[in-house]
Amino acid sequence: MNGNTGNGTETITYKAEGAEEFSSEVPSEVGTYIVKVTIAETTNYNGGEATSTFTITNRTIDPAEDIEFREGQSYASFYSADEDLALPEEGIAVFMITGIDGNTLTTQAVTYIPKGVPVLVMKSSGATQAIAPSEVSNNMLHYATSDVTADGTTYILYNGEYVRATGTIPAGKCYLKLNKPSGARALAIGNGTTGIDRLDNTIWATDNWFDLNGRRIEKPTKKGLYIKNGKKVVVK
Repeated sequence: MNGNTGNGTETITYKAEGAEEFSSEVPSEVGTYIVKVTIAETTNYNGGEATSTFTITNRTIDPAEDIEFREGQSYASFYSADEDLALPEEGIAVFMITGIDGNTLTTQAVTYIPKGVPVLVMKSSGATQAIAPSEVSNNMLHYATSDVTADGTTYILYNGEYVRATGTIPAGKCYLKLNKPSGARALAIGNGTTGIDRLDNTIWATDNWFDLNGRRIEKPTKKGLYIKNGKKVVVK
């Protein structure tokens, strides 16, 4: 009796769901994949194979742990250097800043936070219409990998609006960069995409007032529509 011969080599290969060919390259991008294990036959045993499906997903950002909102503020900047991040089902909405109309910034809501792309985060209740950020080249937000000298085209987020920066923006901070200098001291964040009445009412103390651009005020000084404790109020 010669016994079993042949080594029954095991081979592991992968392919994306819907693809035709398997490869030895281990997948790392978000998506659904099929892994196949193949065992070669030996003298005494037949070969065989088995497959299984698995999914790679993004880590979900934790607003309480990952994002620093200033006390009483509904907006914050955020930057993920190394990984794409999924959004929780509720609690925040995330935007790129894509343009400017007068002194008001245009925002585009996105469905996840791409790595290497600075974003604007808003405390929110409920879903927000959004698209996947397949095109990020029109994002006007930047991340300071080293100190940046303000030159009249740089703005930083402060008290619910972008205020023209002076001096130096330190490394590690997000900032807004315009194509050319602007005479405006501050730029308002547009609310067409966010839905102003979606602000989480529970985060505001009694008698906190905001204008329709999300800027906090002591109290209304003229007629108009305002936000008081997260609700729309008409002052006559």
